[in-house]
Amino acid sequence: MSAETATAMSTVESAVAAPAKNVEAIYPLSPLQEGLLYHSLAAPGSGVYVVQVDFTLRGALEPVTFRKAWEQAVERHSSLRTLFLSNRRDKPLQVVRRQVTLPWTELDWRAKDAVACAKDIDALLEEDRTRGFQLDLAPLMRFTLIRLGDDVHRLLWSFHHLLLDGWSFALVESEVLSLYDRLRRGEEARLAPVRPYREFIAWLQHQDQASAESFWRETLRGFTTPTPLGIDRCAPHLAAPHTPDRARQRWELQPDAETALRSFARERRVTLNTVFQGAWAILLSRYSGEDDVVFGVTSSGRSPTLPGAETMVGLLINTLPMRVPVRSGAIVTSWLQELQARQAEVRQHEHTALAAIQKWSEVPPGSPLFESLIGFENYPRDPENACSPDRLAVNELRFLGQTNFPLSLQVLPDNRICVELEYDSRRFEDAAIGRAIAHLNRLLEAMVENPDGLVGDLPMLTTSGRHQILAWNRTASEFPQDKSVHQLFEEQVARTPGATALAFG
Repeated sequence: MSAETATAMSTVESAVAAPAKNVEAIYPLSPLQEGLLYHSLAAPGSGVYVVQVDFTLRGALEPVTFRKAWEQAVERHSSLRTLFLSNRRDKPLQVVRRQVTLPWTELDWRAKDAVACAKDIDALLEEDRTRGFQLDLAPLMRFTLIRLGDDVHRLLWSFHHLLLDGWSFALVESEVLSLYDRLRRGEEARLAPVRPYREFIAWLQHQDQASAESFWRETLRGFTTPTPLGIDRCAPHLAAPHTPDRARQRWELQPDAETALRSFARERRVTLNTVFQGAWAILLSRYSGEDDVVFGVTSSGRSPTLPGAETMVGLLINTLPMRVPVRSGAIVTSWLQELQARQAEVRQHEHTALAAIQKWSEVPPGSPLFESLIGFENYPRDPENACSPDRLAVNELRFLGQTNFPLSLQVLPDNRICVELEYDSRRFEDAAIGRAIAHLNRLLEAMVENPDGLVGDLPMLTTSGRHQILAWNRTASEFPQDKSVHQLFEEQVARTPGATALAFG
């Protein structure tokens, strides 16, 4: 052990007051981890970046064995045993414990009816979210297993986003179910070795920052002001700083519409992610009145140049700006294909820290690069679990979490395409968000209906919305053609001589 490492080990151990033998590794944070840590420390008690996974387990469950499967998964993955240290003088560090005790609670609610259970689960989730986590104590996660029936359980898994991304959640979920199945049958785990998260951190530190800086400076050249969202209660710069009050609205595409959308993407050789990003860009353009928009996108961060990236567990995703010129005269299909090519270019530099990109841009310091974020949560799921009748079935899965962005669109293209808009309800009225969902849905339909039409011709108003606007414009009234304005004014004065005509200041 080098003197520098020993000093770091000593400092860390003093801070967390634990024996050195329980430290497996110490290393820096990824750029996104640093951002999440900053926002978490800046808003204690807000529940920001506390992720809650809530799902039903159907089948004969052995709680003791199920807990043991989770404990083995925690033993396998260093990210699940990690804590975070931060002070104002030094760069933050993450510390991996060799061993941790899993916070685990079991409840029996079989005597409650369905309505009471649903209400109590929501209350439990809210209490758990606001409790948050003490970031310098591992593990930064906890479990509550609720028995609702003889063969029905509900699992509430809470963790801090610093540990995992959605892709990693899917890997861990699949692994736990596999471990449980083998443990229940008395078999050995026989799982493939895993690559520790610290290899991702080491890979990040060897990326070409000069090339990334050149790319992002050129990509954002001439962009000086964040794209206004256009549906705020008030202008963002006039609003007093506050802790966001998060709300969300969710909808599922109808089966026929979903089939048509998937067929459209396949035939036009673009991804569903590209289609949704295109629709979001058009929506922002229409709302803001600008033909050059920037919004945030989430990137998986699992580069093909990183060995074992697809099976690594940790926070590999990154948040990046996506700049899209919305050209009214462009053909829809060609424009979407251009957007997909732009996404491929961005992926070559997806490792870059958002803070660095912000610094390289022409947006003034203190202003965000973007205020809306779109995420496409296309995670690997275990087909073996879905089709095996003797394994636990996972149903009614919900992800609950919140970001620090004013407006966040999440697309979940699982068995059914679900779309969720999370927003700051102090900045956006519920009705405005509802209209935005309807407009986005109509734009998606219009792309499918007219793929060879022009981007500028795509309608975003539904039939009822169009009729409402036409009704608002029926303002015609009779006007005397034989009198001038001053004569009409004099007649009004004679009718109401004491009424105020004008007020100023």
